[in-house]
Amino acid sequence: MQLPKAANVLWLAVVSLTLALNISGCSEAPLVVSSEAIKKLGFDPSTVKQKHSGKIGVPGLPDGFTYKEVVSPGEFDEPDVIALDPTEKFLYFVTKGEYPDSSVYRVDLVSGEIMRLATGLHRLGGITYYQPGNVLIVGEEGTGIGPTENKLGFWYGLRPDVVDQPTPPPLRAMGQYRAEGIEPVGADTIYLGEDQPHGGYVYKYVLDSPPDLTRGTLFVLKENEGWIKTNYLEAPDTGKEGTKFYAAEDMHMGPDGKLYLVISAEAENRVVAIDPITAKVTDFVSGKTKGFRRPDQLAFSPSGVLFITEDVDVGDIWAALPDGPDEDSLSDGVYRFLTGLPYIQGIVFTKDGTTFYVAQKGDVDSIIAISGFKYP
Repeated sequence: MQLPKAANVLWLAVVSLTLALNISGCSEAPLVVSSEAIKKLGFDPSTVKQKHSGKIGVPGLPDGFTYKEVVSPGEFDEPDVIALDPTEKFLYFVTKGEYPDSSVYRVDLVSGEIMRLATGLHRLGGITYYQPGNVLIVGEEGTGIGPTENKLGFWYGLRPDVVDQPTPPPLRAMGQYRAEGIEPVGADTIYLGEDQPHGGYVYKYVLDSPPDLTRGTLFVLKENEGWIKTNYLEAPDTGKEGTKFYAAEDMHMGPDGKLYLVISAEAENRVVAIDPITAKVTDFVSGKTKGFRRPDQLAFSPSGVLFITEDVDVGDIWAALPDGPDEDSLSDGVYRFLTGLPYIQGIVFTKDGTTFYVAQKGDVDSIIAISGFKYP
């Protein structure tokens, strides 16, 4: 989700000072975390505040963690969602400009070389690497205004290794809406989400002949009922037979087979788990979680912990333990992993879980790699 940049240096200084006071002057009782939880998390939450510098854009990390820049501050305007290729040699990211200035880039994580794959798009807000077809799928988080109203808001398939390729035809069978969340499951199914503050939908796209993305059937989620084939593929009516979710952001399939979805509208502010078989929707991280604000993007660690970014001026990254054998559906513990990054966006783990990449916007506009996770 795009938010306005800071107005001036004074704003940055005030926010930095506020953050420093909040971190260093906290009078709360020390956080006590069990050894089993620390093993699962891969870090000790009780050490996070001890490391903070009080400077915006410099993360306050747990003991034993380091970070490095992958895309330097200010090099690109508003880097947003990100993805890794299967070899983990390349990182892909989008920039959030209005039509026709939104672009897609590839970073060589060995050489540092950055190449532009495509431009001429609108407010890109979704990205994934669809491995069966070796295709990078990107989505537009907006259907246009004024002369472009209801003419944008599509998914596109790009070659992941071709510089400045022509914009391909939109994948119209996947629907037209404020596209953001995307999660391929196997070769023939892709879950999709709509970031619409006034109520959008969750979709399931079933391909006719994988890996051909151009032909398939779009279903919309009806809570507690199932997946309904939608008869509407064009904005503003796409999926209107389904259940509305308010400002649905990122989504990922969890190790338990449930689809985890961020709902970021101010009155919601939570992460839910969707059972794709029963269509039951339950809270996983409640909006009542202390300090939890405007969740945006998700990533699972190899141990099944869900990491959640915050899209606010002084943001945190949170780590939510899986729900254990109890009577509720909520995480068994939600812990702050990182503090002090502005408008935190996309996040993705390496396969071994020791490192994740994360994008930040505001006055920083960069992508960093954070390393140090350890598992038993």
